[in-house]
Amino acid sequence: MNVTRFIMLLLVALACQSGVGCSGRADKAKQDAPGSADTAQTPASRDSIVIELAGKDSVSVFDLLRESYAVCYQSTVGGVFVKQIDSAKSGTSVFWIYSVNDSMPNVAADRFITHTGDRVKWYFRKMGK
Repeated sequence: MNVTRFIMLLLVALACQSGVGCSGRADKAKQDAPGSADTAQTPASRDSIVIELAGKDSVSVFDLLRESYAVCYQSTVGGVFVKQIDSAKSGTSVFWIYSVNDSMPNVAADRFITHTGDRVKWYFRKMGK
């Protein structure tokens, strides 16, 4: 399944929403998260922000993110859809998506369980042209 199709399926699932929430630790200093390389970068690609986190045994990608960042999300039948990380909010042409070990999983972030040594990246990605 390609990334665009996955995003479209998540958007369809939003129509069947079961809840919306915001959580996280916006006030938590980034250096307080040992073991996570949570850095924001501005690459020359279609990603305006990239956040890197280190996986932990038996912790979901979503929970890793919420340990260090303020996160607004929407719960759907397919899992959570991340709408905002800190002040970067999804819109009509930009979305938050993630990868684990440079692969884009076909499941929502709350359903992907990481292991120590995994490299998790969140991308604020522009879709379309």
